Amino acid sequence: MTIAVLLLLSLGVQDEPVQIEPLKGPTVTADLKPFRDNKVIYGKNQRSISIAELKKITFVKKSKPSSKGSIKLQCRGNSFFQCHAISLKGDRVVIADSAGNATIQVPRGFVSSMQLEKEIDKNQWAKLLDNARDSDALVVKREERLDVLEGIIKGIDAKQVTFEIQGRTANVQLSKLAGILFFQPKKDESAPYRLTDQALNQIGFEQIEFDGETFSLSLAGYSIQIKSTDVLSIDFSAGVYTSLSDLTPESINWKPFLRAKIPDKGISDLIETVRENKIVWSRDKSFGEPIAMEFETKATRENPAGRVIYDSGVSILGGSEIVFSIPEGVVAFEADAGIQMSNHKLGAVYLEIFVDGKNVWNKQITASDASQHKIDIPVRGERLKLIVGYGKANDVGDVLSLGNARLRKR
Repeated sequence: MTIAVLLLLSLGVQDEPVQIEPLKGPTVTADLKPFRDNKVIYGKNQRSISIAELKKITFVKKSKPSSKGSIKLQCRGNSFFQCHAISLKGDRVVIADSAGNATIQVPRGFVSSMQLEKEIDKNQWAKLLDNARDSDALVVKREERLDVLEGIIKGIDAKQVTFEIQGRTANVQLSKLAGILFFQPKKDESAPYRLTDQALNQIGFEQIEFDGETFSLSLAGYSIQIKSTDVLSIDFSAGVYTSLSDLTPESINWKPFLRAKIPDKGISDLIETVRENKIVWSRDKSFGEPIAMEFETKATRENPAGRVIYDSGVSILGGSEIVFSIPEGVVAFEADAGIQMSNHKLGAVYLEIFVDGKNVWNKQITASDASQHKIDIPVRGERLKLIVGYGKANDVGDVLSLGNARLRKR
Protein backbone atom coordinates (compact mmCIF):
# COMPACT_ATOMS: atom_id res chain seq x y z
CA MET A 1 0.00 0.00 0.00
CA THR A 2 1.48 3.36 -1.02
CA ILE A 3 2.18 6.25 1.33
CA ALA A 4 -0.43 8.34 -0.54
CA VAL A 5 -3.14 5.74 0.06
CA LEU A 6 -2.20 5.39 3.74
CA LEU A 7 -2.35 9.16 4.13
CA LEU A 8 -5.78 9.28 2.49
CA LEU A 9 -7.09 6.55 4.79
CA SER A 10 -5.69 8.28 7.85
CA LEU A 11 -7.37 11.56 6.91
CA GLY A 12 -10.62 9.96 5.86
CA VAL A 13 -12.57 10.67 2.69
CA GLN A 14 -13.34 14.37 2.51
CA ASP A 15 -17.02 15.29 2.43
CA GLU A 16 -18.27 17.49 -0.37
CA PRO A 17 -18.73 21.11 0.80
CA VAL A 18 -22.10 22.84 0.53
CA GLN A 19 -23.26 26.42 1.01
CA ILE A 20 -25.82 26.59 3.81
CA GLU A 21 -27.92 29.75 3.60
CA PRO A 22 -30.26 30.44 6.56
CA LEU A 23 -33.28 32.73 6.39
CA LYS A 24 -31.34 35.07 8.66
CA GLY A 25 -27.61 35.37 9.11
CA PRO A 26 -24.55 34.73 6.93
CA THR A 27 -24.12 31.88 4.45
CA VAL A 28 -21.78 29.13 5.69
CA THR A 29 -19.67 26.77 3.56
CA ALA A 30 -19.23 23.43 5.32
CA ASP A 31 -19.40 19.65 4.97
CA LEU A 32 -22.88 18.15 5.24
CA LYS A 33 -23.21 15.40 7.85
CA PRO A 34 -25.83 12.62 8.13
CA PHE A 35 -29.08 13.95 9.61
CA ARG A 36 -32.75 13.14 10.16
CA ASP A 37 -35.92 14.63 11.67
CA ASN A 38 -35.68 17.71 9.38
CA LYS A 39 -32.66 19.02 11.30
CA VAL A 40 -29.58 19.63 9.11
CA ILE A 41 -26.16 18.85 10.64
CA TYR A 42 -22.97 20.32 9.19
CA GLY A 43 -19.31 21.13 9.87
CA LYS A 44 -16.60 19.56 12.03
CA ASN A 45 -18.37 20.65 15.20
CA GLN A 46 -21.63 18.97 14.15
CA ARG A 47 -23.66 22.17 14.20
CA SER A 48 -27.37 21.83 13.54
CA ILE A 49 -30.12 23.99 12.07
CA SER A 50 -33.81 23.24 11.64
CA ILE A 51 -35.10 23.36 8.06
CA ALA A 52 -37.67 25.87 9.32
CA GLU A 53 -34.72 28.28 9.72
CA LEU A 54 -33.15 27.44 6.34
CA LYS A 55 -33.45 29.18 3.02
CA LYS A 56 -31.27 27.01 0.75
CA ILE A 57 -28.48 24.45 0.51
CA THR A 58 -26.32 24.69 -2.61
CA PHE A 59 -23.75 22.08 -3.59
CA VAL A 60 -20.50 23.88 -4.39
CA LYS A 61 -18.57 21.53 -6.68
CA LYS A 62 -20.97 20.34 -9.34
CA SER A 63 -20.69 19.61 -13.03
CA LYS A 64 -22.88 21.44 -15.51
CA PRO A 65 -26.51 20.25 -15.67
CA SER A 66 -27.05 17.40 -18.11
CA SER A 67 -29.20 17.82 -21.21
CA LYS A 68 -32.96 17.72 -20.83
CA GLY A 69 -35.01 14.93 -22.34
CA SER A 70 -38.15 15.31 -24.43
CA ILE A 71 -40.48 13.47 -22.02
CA LYS A 72 -41.99 15.49 -19.18
CA LEU A 73 -43.03 13.52 -16.12
CA GLN A 74 -45.35 15.49 -13.82
CA CYS A 75 -45.54 14.22 -10.25
CA ARG A 76 -47.16 15.01 -6.93
CA GLY A 77 -46.13 18.10 -4.99
CA ASN A 78 -45.61 19.95 -8.29
CA SER A 79 -42.51 17.83 -8.93
CA PHE A 80 -41.38 17.20 -12.49
CA PHE A 81 -38.70 15.39 -14.50
CA GLN A 82 -37.50 16.09 -18.05
CA CYS A 83 -36.27 12.64 -19.07
CA HIS A 84 -35.04 10.80 -22.15
CA ALA A 85 -36.86 7.57 -21.32
CA ILE A 86 -38.86 5.95 -18.56
CA SER A 87 -39.94 2.42 -17.74
CA LEU A 88 -42.65 1.10 -15.48
CA LYS A 89 -42.26 -2.28 -13.82
CA GLY A 90 -44.66 -3.11 -11.02
CA ASP A 91 -44.81 -0.23 -8.58
CA ARG A 92 -41.64 1.60 -9.65
CA VAL A 93 -41.11 4.19 -12.39
CA VAL A 94 -37.48 4.27 -13.53
CA ILE A 95 -36.17 7.46 -15.14
CA ALA A 96 -33.25 7.12 -17.58
CA ASP A 97 -30.73 9.55 -19.05
CA SER A 98 -29.68 9.93 -22.70
CA ALA A 99 -27.38 6.90 -22.42
CA GLY A 100 -30.20 4.75 -21.08
CA ASN A 101 -28.78 4.62 -17.56
CA ALA A 102 -31.26 4.66 -14.70
CA THR A 103 -30.84 7.89 -12.72
CA ILE A 104 -33.72 7.80 -10.23
CA GLN A 105 -36.72 5.67 -9.27
CA VAL A 106 -40.04 7.00 -7.99
CA PRO A 107 -43.16 5.18 -6.77
CA ARG A 108 -45.88 4.76 -9.39
CA GLY A 109 -48.41 6.52 -7.17
CA PHE A 110 -46.15 9.58 -7.07
CA VAL A 111 -46.49 10.09 -10.85
CA SER A 112 -49.42 12.12 -12.21
CA SER A 113 -48.77 12.26 -15.94
CA MET A 114 -46.32 11.67 -18.76
CA GLN A 115 -46.30 14.24 -21.57
CA LEU A 116 -44.85 12.73 -24.73
CA GLU A 117 -45.62 15.36 -27.37
CA LYS A 118 -44.19 18.88 -27.11
CA GLU A 119 -46.72 20.58 -29.41
CA ILE A 120 -49.77 20.14 -27.24
CA ASP A 121 -52.55 22.53 -26.22
CA LYS A 122 -51.49 23.67 -22.74
CA ASN A 123 -55.01 24.57 -21.63
CA GLN A 124 -56.46 21.19 -22.63
CA TRP A 125 -53.57 19.35 -21.00
CA ALA A 126 -53.88 21.38 -17.78
CA LYS A 127 -57.60 20.63 -17.63
CA LEU A 128 -56.90 16.91 -17.87
CA LEU A 129 -54.41 17.12 -15.00
CA ASP A 130 -56.67 19.23 -12.80
CA ASN A 131 -59.07 16.47 -11.85
CA ALA A 132 -58.69 13.37 -9.68
CA ARG A 133 -58.81 10.15 -11.76
CA ASP A 134 -60.15 6.69 -10.86
CA SER A 135 -58.22 4.96 -13.67
CA ASP A 136 -55.16 5.26 -15.89
CA ALA A 137 -55.61 6.75 -19.35
CA LEU A 138 -53.91 7.17 -22.70
CA VAL A 139 -54.11 10.61 -24.34
CA VAL A 140 -54.38 10.77 -28.14
CA LYS A 141 -54.21 13.94 -30.21
CA ARG A 142 -56.91 14.09 -32.91
CA GLU A 143 -56.46 17.26 -34.95
CA GLU A 144 -56.77 20.00 -32.31
CA ARG A 145 -58.53 17.87 -29.69
CA LEU A 146 -57.13 15.63 -26.96
CA ASP A 147 -59.06 12.37 -26.54
CA VAL A 148 -58.75 10.14 -23.46
CA LEU A 149 -58.94 6.34 -23.42
CA GLU A 150 -59.35 4.94 -19.89
CA GLY A 151 -57.95 1.61 -18.74
CA ILE A 152 -55.06 0.10 -16.76
CA ILE A 153 -51.36 0.59 -17.51
CA LYS A 154 -49.56 -2.72 -17.05
CA GLY A 155 -46.08 -1.62 -18.02
CA ILE A 156 -43.97 0.86 -20.00
CA ASP A 157 -40.64 0.46 -21.76
CA ALA A 158 -38.61 2.70 -24.07
CA LYS A 159 -40.95 2.17 -27.06
CA GLN A 160 -44.40 1.09 -25.90
CA VAL A 161 -46.98 0.93 -23.15
CA THR A 162 -48.84 -2.24 -22.23
CA PHE A 163 -52.44 -1.21 -21.73
CA GLU A 164 -55.51 -3.17 -20.57
CA ILE A 165 -58.99 -2.03 -21.61
CA GLN A 166 -62.19 -3.98 -20.95
CA GLY A 167 -60.24 -7.16 -20.19
CA ARG A 168 -58.10 -6.99 -23.32
CA THR A 169 -54.39 -6.14 -23.35
CA ALA A 170 -52.59 -4.33 -26.15
CA ASN A 171 -49.15 -2.86 -26.75
CA VAL A 172 -49.38 0.77 -27.90
CA GLN A 173 -46.42 2.63 -29.41
CA LEU A 174 -45.43 5.70 -27.38
CA SER A 175 -44.85 7.58 -30.64
CA LYS A 176 -48.62 7.46 -31.32
CA LEU A 177 -49.56 9.08 -27.99
CA ALA A 178 -49.68 12.67 -26.81
CA GLY A 179 -49.37 11.55 -23.21
CA ILE A 180 -50.30 9.18 -20.41
CA LEU A 181 -52.37 9.91 -17.29
CA PHE A 182 -51.87 7.87 -14.14
CA PHE A 183 -54.48 6.88 -11.56
CA GLN A 184 -54.85 9.72 -9.04
CA PRO A 185 -57.57 9.07 -6.44
CA LYS A 186 -57.10 12.35 -4.58
CA LYS A 187 -56.10 15.93 -5.23
CA ASP A 188 -52.41 16.76 -5.33
CA GLU A 189 -50.62 17.89 -2.17
CA SER A 190 -48.58 21.05 -1.90
CA ALA A 191 -44.89 20.56 -1.10
CA PRO A 192 -43.22 23.12 1.20
CA TYR A 193 -39.66 22.29 0.05
CA ARG A 194 -37.96 21.52 -3.27
CA LEU A 195 -34.83 19.65 -4.42
CA THR A 196 -33.24 20.36 -7.83
CA ASP A 197 -30.95 17.76 -9.40
CA GLN A 198 -28.21 18.14 -12.01
CA ALA A 199 -30.69 17.67 -14.87
CA LEU A 200 -32.75 20.54 -13.37
CA ASN A 201 -35.54 18.16 -12.38
CA GLN A 202 -37.43 19.24 -9.27
CA ILE A 203 -38.80 17.09 -6.44
CA GLY A 204 -41.20 18.49 -3.86
CA PHE A 205 -41.04 17.07 -0.34
CA GLU A 206 -42.06 17.66 3.28
CA GLN A 207 -39.56 15.43 5.12
CA ILE A 208 -35.83 14.91 4.43
CA GLU A 209 -33.09 12.64 5.78
CA PHE A 210 -29.45 12.16 4.75
CA ASP A 211 -27.26 9.11 5.44
CA GLY A 212 -24.03 10.64 4.19
CA GLU A 213 -24.50 9.49 0.58
CA THR A 214 -28.21 9.52 -0.23
CA PHE A 215 -31.09 11.88 0.49
CA SER A 216 -34.46 10.34 1.37
CA LEU A 217 -37.38 12.62 0.51
CA SER A 218 -40.96 12.02 1.69
CA LEU A 219 -44.28 13.49 0.60
CA ALA A 220 -47.74 12.19 1.52
CA GLY A 221 -46.45 8.71 2.30
CA TYR A 222 -44.28 8.42 -0.81
CA SER A 223 -40.51 8.11 -0.47
CA ILE A 224 -37.79 8.93 -3.03
CA GLN A 225 -34.05 8.40 -2.76
CA ILE A 226 -31.48 10.49 -4.64
CA LYS A 227 -27.68 10.43 -4.37
CA SER A 228 -26.03 13.58 -3.08
CA THR A 229 -23.73 13.56 -6.13
CA ASP A 230 -26.81 14.15 -8.31
CA VAL A 231 -28.08 17.16 -6.34
CA LEU A 232 -27.59 20.81 -7.32
CA SER A 233 -29.60 22.54 -4.58
CA ILE A 234 -32.28 22.12 -1.94
CA ASP A 235 -34.67 25.05 -1.52
CA PHE A 236 -36.46 25.37 1.81
CA SER A 237 -37.96 28.80 1.02
CA ALA A 238 -40.67 27.63 -1.41
CA GLY A 239 -43.89 29.07 -0.05
CA VAL A 240 -42.04 31.13 2.56
CA TYR A 241 -41.71 34.29 0.45
CA THR A 242 -44.24 36.28 -1.54
CA SER A 243 -42.76 38.97 -3.76
CA LEU A 244 -44.41 42.35 -3.37
CA SER A 245 -44.37 42.59 -7.17
CA ASP A 246 -46.72 39.58 -7.33
CA LEU A 247 -49.42 41.34 -5.28
CA THR A 248 -52.17 43.59 -6.62
CA PRO A 249 -52.62 46.78 -4.56
CA GLU A 250 -55.96 47.48 -2.90
CA SER A 251 -55.50 51.19 -3.59
CA ILE A 252 -53.02 53.58 -5.19
CA ASN A 253 -52.87 57.34 -4.70
CA TRP A 254 -50.44 59.96 -6.00
CA LYS A 255 -50.24 63.58 -4.86
CA PRO A 256 -48.17 65.71 -7.24
CA PHE A 257 -45.92 68.35 -5.74
CA LEU A 258 -46.73 71.49 -7.69
CA ARG A 259 -43.71 73.29 -8.97
CA ALA A 260 -43.29 75.89 -11.67
CA LYS A 261 -40.41 74.22 -13.45
CA ILE A 262 -38.90 70.75 -13.64
CA PRO A 263 -35.29 71.11 -14.84
CA ASP A 264 -34.52 67.45 -15.67
CA LYS A 265 -36.12 66.32 -18.96
CA GLY A 266 -36.10 62.63 -17.95
CA ILE A 267 -38.00 63.43 -14.74
CA SER A 268 -40.32 65.74 -16.65
CA ASP A 269 -41.17 62.91 -19.06
CA LEU A 270 -41.77 60.51 -16.15
CA ILE A 271 -44.13 62.96 -14.44
CA GLU A 272 -46.02 63.44 -17.69
CA THR A 273 -46.36 59.66 -18.06
CA VAL A 274 -47.75 59.43 -14.52
CA ARG A 275 -50.29 62.19 -15.21
CA GLU A 276 -51.45 60.60 -18.45
CA ASN A 277 -51.46 56.91 -17.46
CA LYS A 278 -51.69 57.14 -13.65
CA ILE A 279 -48.73 54.72 -13.29
CA VAL A 280 -46.88 55.48 -10.05
CA TRP A 281 -45.14 52.15 -9.44
CA SER A 282 -43.60 49.32 -11.46
CA ARG A 283 -42.93 45.63 -10.84
CA ASP A 284 -39.46 44.05 -11.17
CA LYS A 285 -38.40 47.07 -13.24
CA SER A 286 -38.05 50.78 -12.61
CA PHE A 287 -40.40 52.22 -15.20
CA GLY A 288 -38.80 50.19 -17.98
CA GLU A 289 -35.24 50.21 -16.63
CA PRO A 290 -33.52 47.66 -14.35
CA ILE A 291 -33.95 48.27 -10.62
CA ALA A 292 -30.52 49.69 -9.77
CA MET A 293 -28.97 51.77 -6.98
CA GLU A 294 -25.46 53.10 -6.34
CA PHE A 295 -23.74 53.01 -2.95
CA GLU A 296 -20.30 54.08 -1.85
CA THR A 297 -19.78 50.99 0.32
CA LYS A 298 -20.38 48.69 -2.68
CA ALA A 299 -17.70 50.34 -4.86
CA THR A 300 -14.87 48.17 -6.18
CA ARG A 301 -12.22 48.50 -8.87
CA GLU A 302 -14.50 46.63 -11.28
CA ASN A 303 -17.61 48.52 -10.09
CA PRO A 304 -16.41 52.03 -9.13
CA ALA A 305 -19.94 53.43 -8.91
CA GLY A 306 -21.00 50.74 -6.41
CA ARG A 307 -23.96 49.82 -8.58
CA VAL A 308 -26.33 47.14 -7.26
CA ILE A 309 -28.90 45.65 -9.65
CA TYR A 310 -31.95 43.67 -8.51
CA ASP A 311 -33.93 41.18 -10.59
CA SER A 312 -36.90 41.41 -8.23
CA GLY A 313 -38.54 44.33 -6.47
CA VAL A 314 -40.65 47.44 -7.04
CA SER A 315 -40.05 51.10 -7.82
CA ILE A 316 -42.40 53.81 -6.51
CA LEU A 317 -42.57 57.48 -7.51
CA GLY A 318 -42.34 60.08 -4.77
CA GLY A 319 -45.75 61.36 -3.66
CA SER A 320 -47.34 57.89 -3.82
CA GLU A 321 -49.37 55.91 -1.33
CA ILE A 322 -49.94 52.19 -1.99
CA VAL A 323 -51.95 49.74 0.14
CA PHE A 324 -51.59 45.94 -0.07
CA SER A 325 -53.61 43.19 1.55
CA ILE A 326 -51.23 41.01 3.62
CA PRO A 327 -51.54 37.29 2.74
CA GLU A 328 -52.42 34.86 5.51
CA GLY A 329 -49.50 33.61 7.58
CA VAL A 330 -47.11 36.48 6.78
CA VAL A 331 -44.96 37.63 9.70
CA ALA A 332 -42.40 40.01 8.18
CA PHE A 333 -41.59 42.40 5.32
CA GLU A 334 -38.09 42.57 3.81
CA ALA A 335 -36.51 44.89 1.26
CA ASP A 336 -33.36 46.81 0.33
CA ALA A 337 -34.39 50.46 0.01
CA GLY A 338 -32.61 53.16 -1.95
CA ILE A 339 -33.02 55.89 -4.55
CA GLN A 340 -33.30 54.51 -8.08
CA MET A 341 -30.16 55.26 -10.10
CA SER A 342 -30.58 58.14 -12.56
CA ASN A 343 -28.81 61.20 -13.92
CA HIS A 344 -30.42 63.14 -11.09
CA LYS A 345 -27.86 62.70 -8.27
CA LEU A 346 -29.61 64.61 -5.48
CA GLY A 347 -32.76 62.55 -5.10
CA ALA A 348 -34.52 62.02 -1.76
CA VAL A 349 -37.78 60.55 -0.51
CA TYR A 350 -39.33 59.93 2.91
CA LEU A 351 -40.57 56.35 3.31
CA GLU A 352 -43.21 55.41 5.89
CA ILE A 353 -44.51 51.87 6.39
CA PHE A 354 -47.80 51.21 8.17
CA VAL A 355 -49.42 47.95 9.30
CA ASP A 356 -53.13 48.27 10.01
CA GLY A 357 -52.69 52.02 10.48
CA LYS A 358 -49.68 51.78 12.83
CA ASN A 359 -46.40 53.35 11.70
CA VAL A 360 -43.77 50.57 12.02
CA TRP A 361 -40.88 52.07 10.00
CA ASN A 362 -39.97 55.51 8.69
CA LYS A 363 -36.80 57.07 7.33
CA GLN A 364 -35.53 59.62 4.84
CA ILE A 365 -33.70 57.95 1.96
CA THR A 366 -31.29 59.92 -0.22
CA ALA A 367 -29.18 59.23 -3.31
CA SER A 368 -26.06 60.05 -1.28
CA ASP A 369 -26.64 57.29 1.31
CA ALA A 370 -23.50 55.16 1.66
CA SER A 371 -25.40 51.87 1.58
CA GLN A 372 -28.90 50.52 1.05
CA HIS A 373 -31.39 50.59 3.91
CA LYS A 374 -32.09 47.03 5.05
CA ILE A 375 -35.76 46.66 5.98
CA ASP A 376 -36.80 43.59 8.01
CA ILE A 377 -39.83 44.36 10.13
CA PRO A 378 -42.76 42.43 11.65
CA VAL A 379 -45.98 42.91 9.67
CA ARG A 380 -48.56 40.69 11.36
CA GLY A 381 -51.84 42.23 10.27
CA GLU A 382 -54.24 42.68 7.39
CA ARG A 383 -52.96 45.69 5.44
CA LEU A 384 -49.55 47.03 4.51
CA LYS A 385 -49.35 50.69 3.49
CA LEU A 386 -46.31 52.29 1.86
CA ILE A 387 -46.18 56.09 1.79
CA VAL A 388 -43.34 57.50 -0.32
CA GLY A 389 -43.27 61.19 0.52
CA TYR A 390 -41.17 63.92 -1.03
CA GLY A 391 -37.70 64.21 0.50
CA LYS A 392 -35.88 67.10 2.18
CA ALA A 393 -35.53 69.11 -1.03
CA ASN A 394 -39.13 68.47 -2.06
CA ASP A 395 -37.80 67.28 -5.43
CA VAL A 396 -40.28 66.08 -8.03
CA GLY A 397 -39.74 62.78 -9.82
CA ASP A 398 -37.48 61.00 -7.34
CA VAL A 399 -38.06 57.24 -7.42
CA LEU A 400 -37.73 54.89 -4.46
CA SER A 401 -36.64 51.37 -5.34
CA LEU A 402 -37.23 48.41 -3.02
CA GLY A 403 -34.93 45.59 -4.14
CA ASN A 404 -36.02 42.04 -3.27
CA ALA A 405 -39.19 43.42 -1.66
CA ARG A 406 -41.05 40.45 -0.23
CA LEU A 407 -43.28 39.18 2.56
CA ARG A 408 -42.06 36.29 4.72
CA LYS A 409 -44.11 33.57 6.40
CA ARG A 410 -41.49 32.41 8.92
